[in-house]
Amino acid sequence: MTIQKAYNFFESLKTETTKKNENRVYDRFLHILSELKIKELSKEEIQSIETELDRLNLESKPGKEKKYVKKALAKFE
Repeated sequence: MTIQKAYNFFESLKTETTKKNENRVYDRFLHILSELKIKELSKEEIQSIETELDRLNLESKPGKEKKYVKKALAKFE
């Protein structure tokens, strides 16, 4: 998953929820991803980040989405 695709994914999740605690988790992910987008990263660094985003398997919709995304955020950080 590309950094931009992950950013768009969390933007869409954020618009789907009205729960503040879910929004906080999504906002943290969005903040990290937006910071990564503006950094001057090498191709290898970008590839490594995108590989890690793929490993998190974010697009699979588990039953407890917020809990899953929160754990994924901890791993990604």
